[in-house]
Amino acid sequence: MTNMKKQHLIFLKQFSLYLLVVLLLSCKDKVTVRPNFIIIFDDQHNSKFMGWTGQGEGIKTPNMDRLSAEGIAFTNAYTSSPVCAPARHSVYTGQYASRHGVILNDRPLADDVPTMMELLAESGYTTANVGKMHFAPYNERHGFQYVLNHEFFDNNAGISHFRPWLDREAKKIGLQADRYPQWNQSSPPEKWTSDVKSLSFVHDIPIELTSEHWVTDNSIAFIEDQLKQRPDQPFFLHASYFAPHHPYGVVEEFDTYKPEDMRIPPSWTEEKADDFGKGKHSHDHSSLLKEDYQKIKATYFGFISQLDYEMGRLLDYIDSNDELARNTIIVFISDHGDRMGEHGMLYKGGKGAMLEGSVGIPFILKWPGETPRIEKTPVSLIDIVPTFLNAAGIKPESDLPGIDLKTLVQSNDTENSWQDRTVISEWLEPLPFRYIMARKGKHKFVADNSKGMFPELQYELYDMEADTWEMDNLAYQPGYETLVKEFEKTVLAHYSKQKEFLPAKMTPAVPRSIWDIQFPFKPWEKTKALK
Repeated sequence: MTNMKKQHLIFLKQFSLYLLVVLLLSCKDKVTVRPNFIIIFDDQHNSKFMGWTGQGEGIKTPNMDRLSAEGIAFTNAYTSSPVCAPARHSVYTGQYASRHGVILNDRPLADDVPTMMELLAESGYTTANVGKMHFAPYNERHGFQYVLNHEFFDNNAGISHFRPWLDREAKKIGLQADRYPQWNQSSPPEKWTSDVKSLSFVHDIPIELTSEHWVTDNSIAFIEDQLKQRPDQPFFLHASYFAPHHPYGVVEEFDTYKPEDMRIPPSWTEEKADDFGKGKHSHDHSSLLKEDYQKIKATYFGFISQLDYEMGRLLDYIDSNDELARNTIIVFISDHGDRMGEHGMLYKGGKGAMLEGSVGIPFILKWPGETPRIEKTPVSLIDIVPTFLNAAGIKPESDLPGIDLKTLVQSNDTENSWQDRTVISEWLEPLPFRYIMARKGKHKFVADNSKGMFPELQYELYDMEADTWEMDNLAYQPGYETLVKEFEKTVLAHYSKQKEFLPAKMTPAVPRSIWDIQFPFKPWEKTKALK
């Protein structure tokens, strides 16, 4: 054999080996390399109030704006139910509240409904929570392996790893922890919901001692530990902040918005505000004045900007590690909105309703490699489970009602998706339901059973492009009869499908407890109740 033939054979062998390595690496990327998932979850965030939306009224949210520029920012995103626990359990299960069973706060998850965390953990993911989960009982985990919990309230009204940490850290600098906030969380003033100073205040502690800072620090600490101790194992992190939920408490450096600059929503009227003040949500049957509302709104804006700063710290950490950033899917969402004065409503009137301020939510999806854009197709919290499970290579339950958002992200036909997709939101208390909302295209429809006269219902229909403040109900106006009938059919079909899962009567609340939380924390072990 000539030297030339030998060299040719050697080259062919080397080239074949090279192709084999490339093929194996390609298969590895497609089959075994699974993305990390991070949900950045805030609480009670009106979807208008971010800088990038163009409706933020001067609010400063540079990190939310940055995330929207790097991802797919959805302008018509909705909660599955406009109250905390029902919405959060839809994120965890991919099911509506009517199916997963958490119709109100402090209700347990149905035994036969698996969670995304359980499925991810079973397939090799490390699953972690830092912050609010809102399970019942509060120490339940539902598939989270690593848990540092903070449910806002003090130990005898919730569960908090943050609170004992705050006690210790505040003592180091000579502060009493009961100054967070300015009234005791476990025993607030009787009339705090109608007291502006209780609803809206400036913290007298540094930002480093806030729960938002604590969530960011511990989220970063978890990721660092994961990359060091379990480098070949993908993870799911649930970084869940209390802000900007009421009471609206902001640190001094973010208390920069002036009450007199806060706009009054065009749907606000003194009559509506007075009716609300005299209703069941007020302790002393008084209404908040416009000046009170502006003070609260200014603090709310500061609270959002403070949260934005903490989100930025977490995003900066992720971006500082190229490999982590390339292989991590990030979703930023809220559980529901805050009407923040729309139609005269504040406090509990800010949620539990189907008007946009309550049912609309922030929703930004950052998917490495996908082209950023603003997307108007309606999406829902129920879409997160099928999206994450498909990305992880896990076959979702066949009855999941949501969609895999990657199909929408990669679609070249988003105009049809915009026109064809319908999303639903439920508010089920009192049974069988109070409201069911449907959003399709530019129209939003609400079936109102608040008077408990089902199957006789009141209807609302809004053109969300022409009437963003929902002040012109089209449901009973000439020319909309066919559209109302179509929406009515959609809503009643949803109810007919879901009603078999509804209980005959409201499930009792799970009693709250006091928890055995001691230093050093043991986030890999389930917290025990003391009583």
